[in-house]
Amino acid sequence: MNSNMNQLNQRLAIVAGGNRGIGRESARQLASKGLRVLITCRDEDKGRQTVKEIQREGLSVELQVVDVNDVQSIRQMIERVKDDFGRLDVLVNNAGIILDRGVSVLDVEESVMRETFETNYFGALRMIQASVPKRE
Repeated sequence: MNSNMNQLNQRLAIVAGGNRGIGRESARQLASKGLRVLITCRDEDKGRQTVKEIQREGLSVELQVVDVNDVQSIRQMIERVKDDFGRLDVLVNNAGIILDRGVSVLDVEESVMRETFETNYFGALRMIQASVPKRE
């Protein structure tokens, strides 16, 4: 089988928030199992650094810059995935923020909690809604 056909048959994963921590390790592990992995993050420089480091291990990872708080950013990324790869097999919803580290729940500002929920809950929901094909 030629390499182009192999790439078309290769399973594709998106790891949102894949530039560090659990997301980075999830991306590395999926790539080590033979999946092609798209690491997403908001910070292009940090994402590029992570991709370079994982690629040095001979693994298939690429960067997609996306902000899970921006519906248009997500839609554009998913359209690129459809156009470039024609499939999406795995979504790891790992993008998240911690804005209240070290602050008691009794003292945390409501605006901080709203921003946290916007990213950690609604961001994940947006990614799912954009990634899963609609039933007609």
